[in-house]
Amino acid sequence: AVVSTQSTGSLSSHIRWIGSAGATTCHIVALSDEDNVALCHLDTESSVSEVIPQMEGFLTSSSRCLAVVGGVTDDGTHSRPISEALFHHFSQSECEYKVQVWCTLSNNSYFHPDGTVKPRVTDVAYDVRRREVIPARFCNRGPELPLRSVAYHTKGCYSNPYNSTTGELVFHYFEFTSAPHLAVAACLPDDVILKYCSTSPACEPDFFTRDMRDLFVFQATESSETVFGAEKQPIVYFMGGQGEWRRKE
Repeated sequence: AVVSTQSTGSLSSHIRWIGSAGATTCHIVALSDEDNVALCHLDTESSVSEVIPQMEGFLTSSSRCLAVVGGVTDDGTHSRPISEALFHHFSQSECEYKVQVWCTLSNNSYFHPDGTVKPRVTDVAYDVRRREVIPARFCNRGPELPLRSVAYHTKGCYSNPYNSTTGELVFHYFEFTSAPHLAVAACLPDDVILKYCSTSPACEPDFFTRDMRDLFVFQATESSETVFGAEKQPIVYFMGGQGEWRRKE
């Protein structure tokens, strides 16, 4: 997500916190300057070179801050490559960044009584007014989670659904087809889903398997036609008075 103060002058009427949850081997990265905050959730080494330059493209000034949280001391095949790719990218960057937080790998790991290594922080929120990053727990992770996941993997690029001018989330039309064979995956037991869909089965949050089942059902039953309609109109959400996202009809 990216939020900007350039067009509104203030975010006080729209949104204060952005964040991401469930980063075990994944990494959460927040970039900010005087006018913008960009945050992403990276799950592979290759996503660093794909996503970070696009995030940097949203920044408009040379006074920049960086926060990186995530990863765990594992067998070295998942977390470390992402951490190293991030370190390489920012150490080679022509832009200077003030590092607010860099909490990855051993700094973000502890030994659990069950004998496994688990991450200390998996959920992060960024205060876009005060430019601070903090550990968090989210009671609501925003609307259209399965659609957002399909959009990222279908488009193959980072896209920002948040409109800082209107304060709305806008999900634009893109083409995708249903995959009915995935319906059976939604019926798999938790341990099977964790084994084949997670890079850290021992320390995934409780919502991981639930989210995967929701995604399987969505992919099995929905398509661009059923989601966006024949007119291919975008799906738009606005924030209600209690901080909840409401779909605009």
